[in-house]
Amino acid sequence: ALLFATLVLRAKAWLTTEWSVHCNEETVLRLLDELGDPELVELNCHDDDITGAASIARGQLEDASPWLRDLGFPGPVIDQDPDGSYRAWIADDVSEHFDNAWGVYVPSVRELFLRSDFWIHRDRSGGLGIFLDRPSDRTMVHELFHAVQRPYRRDGSAGGVAYNWLWEGTAEGVEYAWFSITDPDAPVLHPSTARGLDESLHVPTPCTAESCQGAYRRYYFWSQLGVILGAQDRIQYLTHIFEQDLGPANGLTGLHTGLARWHRDGLYHYYPEFIARYGEPKDLFNDAGYREETLDPPGAGARTVEVPYTTTILPVATHAYDLIVPVPEDEAVGATVTLEGNDEALHLIVDGERLDYTSVGLDRNVYTTVLYGYNGPDTLRVRVANIGPEPADTEEEAYTLTLELDGGVEPCSEASFIAALNYSSPERAALVAQAAAMRQAMVAIDVTESVFMLGRGDMSINGDGGVACVTPFGVSDLEWIADQDENFDYDATEDELLARHLPRVSRETGVSEANLRLMMEGDMPAGVTPQQMMQVMRVVREIMAEPQTADPGQSGVFFHIFAPNLVPVVGGGVASDNVRTEDAVTTRHGGIGGWASNSAASVIVYLPGVQAADIRDGERYPARAYSLAPDDTAPPPQGPETSSVFYTRWTGDWETYRCGGTRKEDFDGQQISLWGRLEGSVTITSVTPTRVEGSFDLSGSGTQETFTSRLERTYDLDCLRRHETEEEYDPTGITISGTFAAPNMRAPLPFSIAGVGRAVPVGSR
Repeated sequence: ALLFATLVLRAKAWLTTEWSVHCNEETVLRLLDELGDPELVELNCHDDDITGAASIARGQLEDASPWLRDLGFPGPVIDQDPDGSYRAWIADDVSEHFDNAWGVYVPSVRELFLRSDFWIHRDRSGGLGIFLDRPSDRTMVHELFHAVQRPYRRDGSAGGVAYNWLWEGTAEGVEYAWFSITDPDAPVLHPSTARGLDESLHVPTPCTAESCQGAYRRYYFWSQLGVILGAQDRIQYLTHIFEQDLGPANGLTGLHTGLARWHRDGLYHYYPEFIARYGEPKDLFNDAGYREETLDPPGAGARTVEVPYTTTILPVATHAYDLIVPVPEDEAVGATVTLEGNDEALHLIVDGERLDYTSVGLDRNVYTTVLYGYNGPDTLRVRVANIGPEPADTEEEAYTLTLELDGGVEPCSEASFIAALNYSSPERAALVAQAAAMRQAMVAIDVTESVFMLGRGDMSINGDGGVACVTPFGVSDLEWIADQDENFDYDATEDELLARHLPRVSRETGVSEANLRLMMEGDMPAGVTPQQMMQVMRVVREIMAEPQTADPGQSGVFFHIFAPNLVPVVGGGVASDNVRTEDAVTTRHGGIGGWASNSAASVIVYLPGVQAADIRDGERYPARAYSLAPDDTAPPPQGPETSSVFYTRWTGDWETYRCGGTRKEDFDGQQISLWGRLEGSVTITSVTPTRVEGSFDLSGSGTQETFTSRLERTYDLDCLRRHETEEEYDPTGITISGTFAAPNMRAPLPFSIAGVGRAVPVGSR
């Protein structure tokens, strides 16, 4: 190993970045005979003529060489001209090496050859004869990179089937990387050119005399792996991978060892991560490894429909299932995907979410969600990957994939919210331990509809929207806010309520008053279990639902409407800084109930001066909604204010990397958030003893915050650092509208707005 490292080190020097390109004697004679024009032959074969084939090839080589050098790759193993420049040939007398290739690097003679019939001008009209769908500079950098790979080949082999997935795949990946730099608008990394993820990564479709496309298609894996690692220009990480033992019998182990630099589990971590991030397009799979099926959902109230799939999967390969579930409008279906088999080697991925880990309250290889009948059918994009902790020892595995559909789901229940709470990765799940603990506690003590009652509706905000959940109407008449200013601090009043009832909460939950005070300050005291934390929340809810001893007078009624999400229920709203903290997990989804992916919405609609008993069918009432932006300096409004923002959505990805020996993760993308002061109306269409139905329409001026985070991929393989963050606040118009069917009863409000008031029945009783 030491000798090998020394040899690579010696080879690192680039003797030059200048090139000479010549036609050899046999090619010149053949071209003279074929073209019959010595000047045209000279045009093509003299690399000082800027329009000729040799000159164009030389320019492309001289452009790509400094790029590879600056990324840290060694100089090419290739012969030099007397003037010291590296040498390439336009030559056809080595045709046994071409096999329909446009160019070829031949290690045994340390030469790079270009095939004349693809390159030479056939007349004076200009333009190369090369196929137009493959620009010539891609060929040049591909073959040049083979010469750069040469110092890393320990056994001196020129290639062969056992090498193809690695050497040809990476060369193709470098070719695409260069293409994306020289022609940024050109389409690259198209899934149709990378078919074959259902084949073993290291054993693609065998080469034939006509084609070796299976190995070339592995460029997609190598390119996207570079993105995951944050590598400069997608490829710089290869300088480290190539230093491992990548012999024909050891390539997979060498890759696994090299990737351990970034994650201790090496390829065992990064192969499923690659599938989760980039394995969605169906064009990546052969027909044998892909299945699309439209399923009949259970009707409302029906229990379970199971659809099992049993098959076998090759080592280090992936199967794809796109399961379409057309849920009827205004219904919801619970979906559970379970993967059974060798739990250690099999990895379940659904809609880009990895389920191949065990976390608090989560089982390995089990996915749960709720599908809503809104805006067309839902598609579950299920991927099954097979790779063991020691990738080279992975065997073909049998597995059973089961999809259970449960038609008895209420879309605005905590059970639904819990099912839809997703984590972006095992690492991020660990970073949101408190959310994970809360989820476990909710499941453990079975808090579902019995804790609070929600109704349903729909809501749209500036072009986004979908299914919405709505609380009972509430009134701000609690005794403990009687002496507060009209724009009181809700967090302070919740703390005051808890402080006033500490003895009772302590007695009913077993949590000491000292620990309760720590919880009021935002700490999670040692020794307090998730179950106790949830019991504290339950007791507080009960206290808030109880009639108060004093009534300062009703100043208006309100209701809370929000996109289906656990966050507005337990967190008081949706945060404008969720991607700047560890809370983006709370809005990570592929689109819930018609909403855009990774979005959340929360609005408190307030009817000022309206008494609960006066609400009637067919009446229209003035309404307001407030969410105050950081730069809002106007006088504070009267009535409840939406906690945090009306709406937020982020687009982008989370980059994992190492810096200073520590694994980190950072956001690369953009988040928008909306605040505003809106006015409009609420129209009541029906009031019954159990339900209040109506519509709302609010509009006004607001602020849109655009937060941008861009990561700079440095030349240091060990670090990917945040390069730039920017916050912009721009004025914008906001329109929020929708319908609701709110429960009409006295009931505990969700924890999110329990500090605002208590639920009250409306209308005549």
